[in-house]
Amino acid sequence: TPPWVWLLVGLLPLLWWPASRRESGLALLFLALSVVASVPSQGDTRWSPYQKLVGRPASIAGPSGELADGYLVQVSDVFY
Repeated sequence: TPPWVWLLVGLLPLLWWPASRRESGLALLFLALSVVASVPSQGDTRWSPYQKLVGRPASIAGPSGELADGYLVQVSDVFY
């Protein structure tokens, strides 16, 4: 499963601790923001046991200046 699922499962029990309605709303807001922040970026995302791999089609300029179809690979949020 992707990391956002594990983050949701891990943080869900924290909603039982707040005593007031205001604290519960704030805890729910932080839970939602944490899950949204862990959603993968756009592109074809694959998860290996060690890192996130994201691939995107891209136009790349060749040596003589012509555009060619290529692929941009992002490994753990670093572009290659």
